[in-house]
Amino acid sequence: MASDSPPDLNTVDLVDALLQGAGTRLRDLFEAQNSKAPQIQWSPSLSDLSNQLILDFANTCRSFSPDRQPIAEADFHLSDFERHLPWMMVLEVENNGEAFRYSHYGMEIAKVRGLSMQGKTSADFVGHIGLFFTSCYRAILQRKEWLLTEHFAPKKIFARTWKRLIVPVTNPAGQITRIVVMNVPDNELRAGLEIIPDPVMVLDADQILRYANTAARRLFDKEQFPSRDLSLFEYSGIDLDINQTPADLVRSHAVHDKLCLATSNNMLRDFLVTIRGARLWDHDFYVITLRMDIPKG
Repeated sequence: MASDSPPDLNTVDLVDALLQGAGTRLRDLFEAQNSKAPQIQWSPSLSDLSNQLILDFANTCRSFSPDRQPIAEADFHLSDFERHLPWMMVLEVENNGEAFRYSHYGMEIAKVRGLSMQGKTSADFVGHIGLFFTSCYRAILQRKEWLLTEHFAPKKIFARTWKRLIVPVTNPAGQITRIVVMNVPDNELRAGLEIIPDPVMVLDADQILRYANTAARRLFDKEQFPSRDLSLFEYSGIDLDINQTPADLVRSHAVHDKLCLATSNNMLRDFLVTIRGARLWDHDFYVITLRMDIPKG
């Protein structure tokens, strides 16, 4: 079973591994959490960027740095990156790399993660993910190159992986003072679930909420996904007795409908709750859909 604490590794070990193109230290850090090692690539070419959002971001960066070099501080203005801002992060380098503080944290990233890191530092991420992030930024201080990474998301994040393109910004003396990052989750379902007009929530096998689409967040007056583990009842007030595992539902292709009461916008309402199973990224989930227009009879 994975431990909440990372193995006895520090950022010095991990920076050395990253400078050499990964290695066993980085692999050990993630495998201790039952996760695959992240993929990293220094100075990626455009053909290496499979995600369209990251590719568009790279093209904007190339307009200021055609050879994939750091962007000059005088050329960097957030207004030039306006269309990228929802999935973009900007980190200020403090005390020669002792800390990396988020001066901008994209709202779409915050929705997926369940909280905003605005004003906080990369060290505020706990466990192996925080070590990985901080080590990447410290390695960039030395190599002064673009860095493409892909790592598997922790269980509580409803995404398979996060892909990041990290680009340094330098002052006239050549020192990196700022780091800009395009940070996009790889989740083929999220975009589709977001446009569904019915509220949809996804629970893991322990019946902990892992995702709520926009319609669900509006229904229960939540601006974004919660930052802590919540049950369906804690999040929505809906009390469901689900007596099958999601794996059972997946195998049987069963779909269950139940009538439930819940409070929405200070009003007690009837909902028709549909419960399905879905298998994603080698894990089984409950998919809960709500309807207020309950069919007669």
